[in-house]
Amino acid sequence: MWAKVIEGKVVGTSASKGRKGFWLPIVNIGKNYNQITHRLSGPVVTIEDSKVICEYSANLKDDAVDRMKAHLKIELAVIFQGKLEAVTAGYTPEEVTTWAHQKEEAAAYNESSSASTPMLDRIAAKRGVTKQQLVDKVSANALAWSDAIGTTLGRKQAIEELIETATTLEGLETVQETEFDTDWT
Repeated sequence: MWAKVIEGKVVGTSASKGRKGFWLPIVNIGKNYNQITHRLSGPVVTIEDSKVICEYSANLKDDAVDRMKAHLKIELAVIFQGKLEAVTAGYTPEEVTTWAHQKEEAAAYNESSSASTPMLDRIAAKRGVTKQQLVDKVSANALAWSDAIGTTLGRKQAIEELIETATTLEGLETVQETEFDTDWT
């Protein structure tokens, strides 16, 4: 970790040394430092036995809880997207976009065998299966998709509520540690 220092004040931090300006290495800023919720101040520079020691203080930002909530919501959205991608693995995005229409046509056919189902007609013909076989397959897949998405979406929304109701950084850390990596099924 590096700190950019201008006139004795930390004006930025980075995982890698910046190209312009004066950057000092940050060796130890403590385990509780979080760049989202804390601001570094310093350095206090001392010289002992020909060694330069730079000490920084990590101070909680005034809006630390709100910043952490926003960060966790972004992290949760990424996790949620990964869960959805696991459900749609093996299908192209274009195919996934047809699922709602296929489901509508299958439901219409299940209500009346004379319903217009142009997409399913073409798919069945190209696959060499009957329309009823395809309707049954689409209906079963739609049910499985709804179950998987409903479970995942419900879990995401429950975690979002926990994030919103947390009032401290400790509470938010608990939500992150106990809820984010758990099985969502």
